Amino acid sequence: MELGYQQKQVLFGSLLGDGGLYKKYSYGNPHYSEQHCIRQSDYCKWKAMILREQFGVKEAIYNADRGTRKTYNITIGCNAFFKEIHEAFYRLLRKAYIKHYASKRINKDGTHQFQYIEKGYYKKVLPLSILHEIDELGLAVWFMDDGSSYKRHSIYCMIATDNFTLEENQAIVQWFHNRWDIECKIESVLRWNGKTYHHVIFNSVNSRKLVDLITPYVVECMKYKVTNNA
Repeated sequence: MELGYQQKQVLFGSLLGDGGLYKKYSYGNPHYSEQHCIRQSDYCKWKAMILREQFGVKEAIYNADRGTRKTYNITIGCNAFFKEIHEAFYRLLRKAYIKHYASKRINKDGTHQFQYIEKGYYKKVLPLSILHEIDELGLAVWFMDDGSSYKRHSIYCMIATDNFTLEENQAIVQWFHNRWDIECKIESVLRWNGKTYHHVIFNSVNSRKLVDLITPYVVECMKYKVTNNA
């Protein structure tokens, strides 16, 4: 299967942002999932509408944080098409073996039979080959997922690239320079857990260039991210 233009940009932009490919077991096909706050439900519906042209997409509202808030979720079931994309976006950290009970198999003593199933634990990485396929639409999706802005005398933008390493953030900075002639820099923050996280920030001039580039592709309910009218 070959992805259509919109499907590719929305999927890849989402995987750089809030979307994820997940495997229940090491040998299985990945499934796609992402969630947003209810305020951004129209954004999720827009994504689902585009992805549904090539995938079976499910939408649902869930209770989160012990029922204190609701989230809007979109999922795509396990699909062999996602295998190669998962290999590009994720690095295997470790494997574990977990008990898997076969409910229809009963031992003579009445207990259920089980087998050990291999499960992999993965970390998202930055695939440069896919980053270079991102255009204005894909960048807009990435920003709608993980971008934000604030206003002083002018608008200032940042993208929460905290899941990526320092080296991967440096590659993002270089990509913005080479691909869009937009300059940004890395801001590093020491968090409560003792770990240092990195994200990219833009000064006022380059924030304006970024906003002008992606605004035509930003959906209505996410306009606040590029106008700072929260």
